Amino acid sequence: MRFAAAASIVCMLVLAPARADAPQGGPLDALLARVRIATGRPYAHHVVSTSTQTEDGRAYDVRSESDGYRFVVRRCRDVVCAGLYFDGERAYAVDANDTALPADLHEDRELRTLRAIATAAFASPDFRGDGGALTDLGTAERDGKALRRIAVAATGSPPLDVLIDTDRALAVAVADADGTVVDEYRDFRTVDGLTLPFEIVHRGSQVERFAARGVSGEPLAVPAGIVPTFAGAEQVAMHRPDPARNASAGQPVVPCTLGGVAVLCLIDTGNSGFGISLELSERLNLEPSGEYEVNGVGRYVTGLVTAGPLHVGSATYGLAKYVVLHDLHDYGYDVVLGADALAHAVVTLDYRRAIVRFAAGDAQPEGETIPLRFENLVPVVAAQLGAYDAALALDTGDVAAVNISQPYYASHPGLFAPQGSRQISGIGGSSSQIVGVIPSVRIATFEVLGQPIAATGTAAGTGDGHLGGAFLSHFTLVLDYARARAGLAPNQGDAAVRAVP
Repeated sequence: MRFAAAASIVCMLVLAPARADAPQGGPLDALLARVRIATGRPYAHHVVSTSTQTEDGRAYDVRSESDGYRFVVRRCRDVVCAGLYFDGERAYAVDANDTALPADLHEDRELRTLRAIATAAFASPDFRGDGGALTDLGTAERDGKALRRIAVAATGSPPLDVLIDTDRALAVAVADADGTVVDEYRDFRTVDGLTLPFEIVHRGSQVERFAARGVSGEPLAVPAGIVPTFAGAEQVAMHRPDPARNASAGQPVVPCTLGGVAVLCLIDTGNSGFGISLELSERLNLEPSGEYEVNGVGRYVTGLVTAGPLHVGSATYGLAKYVVLHDLHDYGYDVVLGADALAHAVVTLDYRRAIVRFAAGDAQPEGETIPLRFENLVPVVAAQLGAYDAALALDTGDVAAVNISQPYYASHPGLFAPQGSRQISGIGGSSSQIVGVIPSVRIATFEVLGQPIAATGTAAGTGDGHLGGAFLSHFTLVLDYARARAGLAPNQGDAAVRAVP
């Protein structure tokens, strides 16, 4: 298992001259057979590990599950959990409701090679037959000991070097091609017929010390999220906001029910989960627990409640964890539908006709299909702001057209001419903005002309900024999180939108 940690001492190896790949049946294969015997073949088992991590004086319970190349890590403090899932090809971020969304558009090939080393899958008789590559690089000296050095590359992946203590036939470290040690495996113990390291060190800093490790007879618990059921193809009308409230016509607010209470829900792609107003949670007699840090325009610490069922349009969601938002009710709605609601549904936002549709996850998006990548479970797309490239979050909860971070604005001179400033408010607090108009914004093959733009005093939490409701309302937007894609179809007759090659 590999975790992020601050780097400290970086170890180097003294490398011997490289040797060519040994033929199967030669000395390399004999060593691989010894590795399989010594380790007990962890790659063929579902291994469960537990540990405790301390960060900023707070203790977190960590549960890691590994099955071949796949693994999932859940890190919890009370009822608040977050984690990572790797399906053997791609890494996914996981939230408190076990919703998992890809962390990148592309396969994480280096992680696949790391998994091949960590689970001893590189020693499997099938590794090379499945497209993996092994090259015998001779020996490397570390701490006065000669270690066998083998370059390992999983299918289609760049190689990393595994360092094997030949006395024990155990992989004790992973190194880059230049000899820099990346991971170290220490404190080997035998449990349930496997020999496993109980300490993993990354670039000289202790990363993980397991309290317990063992083999489970149950299947690996893959993150499932909150999967809705659908009844028919009902579409719902976007709610007309009360002008006396802070709600905006640029936001997709729809009627819904939670726990049998009729309220309004905001469909907010800029949110990583479910949210509930403090007023509604009190009305439902729900007591918050845990500590959750809300990051909006400002920040504050709140708790989670478990609520449900939720009915919105044709979709019904069961019990789920909701973040209690103290200032949500002030904006005219009581429930936020973020990634938890969107991960297993195709949601169509028809801004021109002011309707929303929820459908099963096999529906085909209309319009031009564009890829999504996710940062903290928020969708991000490639865009062009004038002559500059930008990675912008699709944020249906933001009423603005284009909202960029102050660092992006500062590093792209001439992006737009400032026409003034203003104060804005949002979840968690308020901030200031420099405002103006940008001549063109390009997304996919569409150029949208003369868009209001603002640079917010506090750095945007996702990407270089946001494309908000005032921009997205030029289109019908179809969100298909499960397939990391969105559909864009411009409103008929919209003079601000033009097709570009």
